[in-house]
Amino acid sequence: MHTTIKKISYPLSITFFMLMSQVFSQISSAESEKHGLGYYIDLAFKNNPEMHAMKNAVDAAGHGVQAAFDMPDPVLGIHTGMTDFSHPTKFVLSQTIPWPGTLMAQKREARSLHYQRKAEYKDAVNDLIFMIRKTWGELYETGRTIELTRQSLKLLEQAESVLLAKYSVNQAFAGDLLKLQLEMAVLEDDIRQMRTEADNIRNRFGILIDSSNLSIPFPDSIPSLSVPDDPATVVQIALEQNPEIVAYEYALEVKDALVDAAKSRYRPSLVLSADYETNKMINGVSVDDDLMAGIGISLPIWLSQKKGKLQQARSLQKVAANELKQAENELAAEARIYLNTHNDAVRRIELLDNVLIPKAEQTLSVIEEGYRNNTMSILDFLDAQRTLLDLEIEKVSRIELKEMIAGEIVICCLAEFTKNKSTHSTEAEK
Repeated sequence: MHTTIKKISYPLSITFFMLMSQVFSQISSAESEKHGLGYYIDLAFKNNPEMHAMKNAVDAAGHGVQAAFDMPDPVLGIHTGMTDFSHPTKFVLSQTIPWPGTLMAQKREARSLHYQRKAEYKDAVNDLIFMIRKTWGELYETGRTIELTRQSLKLLEQAESVLLAKYSVNQAFAGDLLKLQLEMAVLEDDIRQMRTEADNIRNRFGILIDSSNLSIPFPDSIPSLSVPDDPATVVQIALEQNPEIVAYEYALEVKDALVDAAKSRYRPSLVLSADYETNKMINGVSVDDDLMAGIGISLPIWLSQKKGKLQQARSLQKVAANELKQAENELAAEARIYLNTHNDAVRRIELLDNVLIPKAEQTLSVIEEGYRNNTMSILDFLDAQRTLLDLEIEKVSRIELKEMIAGEIVICCLAEFTKNKSTHSTEAEK
C-alpha cells in the first residue's frame, strides 16, 4: 500500500493532476477551453493558496529526510595553559557517532513523515477537486431550476391570457384571476431568490480558484462518474487506496519510529577523538608535538528522563493506532452510506423519468384542455402545473445529488474504478 506513494519520483502536482484528470475531465474539449469544469480545476491548481501550502509542507518534509542522514557536528576544542617552563597548547577534535538504531529511527521517522505529507497532499487534491465539482453541481442545479421555473411561468402567462379573455366576457371569476397572478408572483420571486443564491455560489467558487473577477456562467451539465454496485468492492478499495487512510498509517509509522528512538536512548553512543599538543617541555627539555587518538562511549545513566520519553512515545503510538482504526471504521461506513444514497438517487431519477414526470405532463395537458373548455377549475390547473414543476426540479436535484455522491465515492476510493466516459447528466433529461 505504501509503495504506491513511495514510487512517486516526479512532481506531485503533475502526478495528482494527471490522476484526477482521468476522473473529472469527461467534458468536451470545446467546453473545457472556455467555461468547462476542467478549466476551473486547472485554475484552482494554479491559484489555490491551500494547495500551495500543502505542496510546501511536502517539500519541507522532503528536506527533513535529507537532514535525518546528517551526523552530529564534530566538536573542536582548544586547551592552553602556563607552566614554569612552557606554554603548551592542545587541540582536541571529537566526533560522536550515535547508536546505529538511533540513526535508523531518525531516518525512518523522517521518511514516514514525508510520505504522510505526500498522502495528505493527495487527500487535499481530492478534496479541492470535489469541492469544485460540488460547487459546479450546485450552480448547475440552480441554473436548471431557474430555467424550469421560467418555463412554468411562461405557461402561466399563457393561461393568464386565456383567463383575461374569459373574464372580459364574464366567463371567469376575479378570484381565479387573482389566484393565477399570485402563483405567477411567487414564481417570479423564486427566480429572484435563486439568482441571489447563484451569486453566493459563484462567490464560493471564487474562493476555491482564488479569483473573484471571473464571470462563471451556469453549466450545461455535470460530468457523470461511474461507480461499482457492490458495497464490498467500494469498502475494500476505499480501505486500500484512500489517501487519508494512508496518511494515518504513515502517522502511525512516525510514532513507531519515535518509540524506537526512545529505546535507543538507553544505548551508548560512540565518541572518537583526536588530540594534538604543541609547545610542550618535560624537565626543561622541549619535546616533539604529540598527536593522539582516543575512543569512548557515552554513559546513559539518567534513566528517569529516558523512561519518561519512552512512555510518552508509546502513548502517542497508541493514540495513532486508535486514530487509524477509527478512520478506517468511519470510511467503511461512509462508503456504504454513499453507495446506498447514490443507488437510491439513480432509482428515483429512473422513476421520475419513466413514470412520474410523464404522468404529470399528461395530467397537466388534460387539465389544461379541460380548463380551456370550462370543465376544470383554475385550481386544478395550478395544482397540476405546480406538481409538474416540483417533479422536474426534484429530478435536477437528484441528478446533482447522484453526481456529488459519486464524487464522494471517488474521494473514498481514489477513482481506481472510475471509467473515463464523456456522458453528461443532461443526457438523461433529454
